[in-house]
Amino acid sequence: MLNDNRNTQAGFCFAWAFLYGGSMAQLVIEHVPISDLKEWGENPRHHNVEAIRRSMERFGIRWPIIVNRNTMQVEAGHGRLKALRELGETEVPVLFVDDDDLTAKAFAIADNRTQELTQWDEQGLTKVLRELERFAELEVTGFTTDELDALCVRLESGAYEPDDGNGEPQPKAARSCRLWLICEKWQP
Repeated sequence: MLNDNRNTQAGFCFAWAFLYGGSMAQLVIEHVPISDLKEWGENPRHHNVEAIRRSMERFGIRWPIIVNRNTMQVEAGHGRLKALRELGETEVPVLFVDDDDLTAKAFAIADNRTQELTQWDEQGLTKVLRELERFAELEVTGFTTDELDALCVRLESGAYEPDDGNGEPQPKAARSCRLWLICEKWQP
């Protein structure tokens, strides 16, 4: 069984209740048989289940699946559910809600879309990813070495040519980010 961090769930419930104006009594995480849960057949989101699974293998289950109590249909956490099934889990942490069909669909879309609307501080992200890469932890973040290299190239001074007329600066041919990372950390 994965480390499901049951001892941190009270903190999660408190934070969720605080953010959404609820109370602790409204937010109770229950552990239910995975076989009881139904995926939303109309879910337009496609997940990288392999990346989610790798993350869960490393960190355990840290976020409950949001499930409609009346239908047992998942509203948020489809990718986590698929990864947990691949891992052979038999019970999963669930936060039940009592939504009508339209609210359930709207929440499912909003849950995914609001994540897409965020942006990375690429300089800060690169710094953290470099540190994780040194300790062989990059893979569990969902980022690849190639993506880290691309971030480095974008941040490298003078890495872009002027706008080519399409509204996008074009990357210059740049030296290897691997070399840049090694040199940046090298001290005589």
